Amino acid sequence: TTLSGFLDTGKKIDATPQQIADLKAIADNYWTALNDALDIYTRYKAAIKERGEKAIDDALKAKAEIEAKANLSTTTEQDAKDIEAAVGAETTARTKLKSQIDDIDAFITRLTSDSGILKETYIPKLDSLKT
Repeated sequence: TTLSGFLDTGKKIDATPQQIADLKAIADNYWTALNDALDIYTRYKAAIKERGEKAIDDALKAKAEIEAKANLSTTTEQDAKDIEAAVGAETTARTKLKSQIDDIDAFITRLTSDSGILKETYIPKLDSLKT
């Protein structure tokens, strides 16, 4: 924030060449860190999605097995409860996955935006400063 406020003013600064070089290094390191975080969260999203989809598949399989068992015999009260529980497990798995993915997507969007602003706006401004 301080860096962006400083660069957005367009005012001349009273900084030594070393201070400008340090600012450039900080901006480059921050950009690298943002991109590393973006990579980590992209892989994290894939892992969460895989686990979530497995939970949904497991719930669907359990539901199908219970329904098949119930169809083979007279459906008991317990069969109806088991089917209801399986439907609930599927719904819960889908809701949890959506919530987690939405949160991760929001963070990935923020990281992507910050990285782009830094690379496209602030790093070039820093590079244009005289050292």
